[in-house]
Amino acid sequence: MSTQTVNPRPERRVAINSSLLLMAYGFQALVSLVVVGIMARYLGQAGLGRYAFIISFTELFTVLVDMGMNRILVREIAKDQSNATRLTSAIWTLRLVLSLLIFVVVALLAARDGDSYLWLATMAFFMAQVIYLLGDVFAAAFQGYQRMEHQFWSIIIAQVLMLALTVAVVWLDLGLVALFGARIVANGARLVYVWWISTYKGFAEAHFMAGVIKGAGASVRSLPAALSTWRRSGRQAASALVEAQGQRLVRRWDDARLAWFLFVESLPVGISLLLHSYVWRAGLVLTVLWLGQEQGDLVNGVLYGPLRAVQQVRIIPAAFAAAMLPVFSDRAASRMDEFDTAFAKTIKLFTAISLLISLTFTFLADPLVTLLLGDAIDLSTAAVVLASLGWVIVLIFPNWLYSVTLVALGRQKLETLGLALGLAIGFLVTWWGVPRLQSMGVVLGILAAEGVYFVVGTIAMRGHFHWRRLAPSLGKVILACALAGVVFLAGSRLWTGLSAAGRVPGDTWGALLEVAVVGAAGLVVFFAALVLLRTFNEDEKEAIAAMIRLR
Repeated sequence: MSTQTVNPRPERRVAINSSLLLMAYGFQALVSLVVVGIMARYLGQAGLGRYAFIISFTELFTVLVDMGMNRILVREIAKDQSNATRLTSAIWTLRLVLSLLIFVVVALLAARDGDSYLWLATMAFFMAQVIYLLGDVFAAAFQGYQRMEHQFWSIIIAQVLMLALTVAVVWLDLGLVALFGARIVANGARLVYVWWISTYKGFAEAHFMAGVIKGAGASVRSLPAALSTWRRSGRQAASALVEAQGQRLVRRWDDARLAWFLFVESLPVGISLLLHSYVWRAGLVLTVLWLGQEQGDLVNGVLYGPLRAVQQVRIIPAAFAAAMLPVFSDRAASRMDEFDTAFAKTIKLFTAISLLISLTFTFLADPLVTLLLGDAIDLSTAAVVLASLGWVIVLIFPNWLYSVTLVALGRQKLETLGLALGLAIGFLVTWWGVPRLQSMGVVLGILAAEGVYFVVGTIAMRGHFHWRRLAPSLGKVILACALAGVVFLAGSRLWTGLSAAGRVPGDTWGALLEVAVVGAAGLVVFFAALVLLRTFNEDEKEAIAAMIRLR
């Protein structure tokens, strides 16, 4: 049994955990964007499009290995830390089995084009993702114990390695396969680190449960008899038959039952992740299918940089959500008033951050894409894509919160329903838009999909909104963002005029200065307005201070 304990001051612990994950994921996002910039300059627009296609195609399948198990693992460990090793081992076993099955599927589909180099690059990226997901099993254990400092260092180590290896590959001109090979090495180092820390600190270990495989085999063998019993005597009799067969044939039948329980619990979340992955990834694959490889790669080359930038912003709600999931799960079980209070505070914070980032992407799109992509890409189109995609962020933040709170409440099926509806409508919009608007067709499809899920999530969580207390605070946040938007707009126009007159640089250095100067001015006005309007109460200020001090 682990000797680890949860901090007795949960609010402060959540603030510290959120800050740690925010810094770690922020560093990961920064490295990711630097890598995108390196790739754009190294591969060119068509090459970057091919790189994006491989990533998007592969991640449509690796989400089947993930299956949302981490969230369920965090929830279960938060409830019963004494069972952490069995829970972790069950998820570890399921991921290994699913990885093998999906490997065969991806290998066969990737080989259909007959391009051996493309196949090798695809399989290299698939292996890197599988290794990452195996490491995520231990990261979930850290989250269950609310000890995110270990996850923090694992991310830092992996990202430093990946950046260094990527630079080395580009310097030596080793090609696309070597670029994905760098990810294998970096994710492998992360896996070794989290495995060692989790075992050494006494959080959880991971063992392969042979009983899971044997239990699955026994269940398959008893399936005909179980179906016959179901028709004659009902579901309970059929379940009793499978249970009796399993206990008779399998020594570690309890391991198989635990794995099945976790898989069933994860299934709605896994389907949701699959649908969400399709919302963000399918567009890049469909452009190639609908426009052809050559034109599709060119369109994806423009789309991938802005899309990646917006996707990296998701690390902010992801960090908060990872820190809050065990707390939400605990409070949803017995203290619903505290659950609602935490939900309201998170909504207010998410609204402030998302609106500010959306305004930044809208008014500073031109210098941002210049910094991100260099001059090897169609920057004018990329800027329009980034400015439009920026407003998806306003939907991403609450949607992340809805996904976590619905899991904590045991209502994850509603998340699946919302994402399914969103994906269906988003697909129709993309199908209509890509032939006519090319990259903007993908953007509109993502907006439609996230918007539909936002509506469904808001309806599902309507009973937890306390508008009399929440509305005045949200009004202050929106006012502060509006004032910052005015500064962004005025600053952007002023800088454009100065650049045209030759008074400020117009190259990459000019873009960097514009982002720094105009962005800083907008941030100062935003935070000053929040303080003057007294937007946050004393408890919220204390939590923010804890995030900054990390203690």
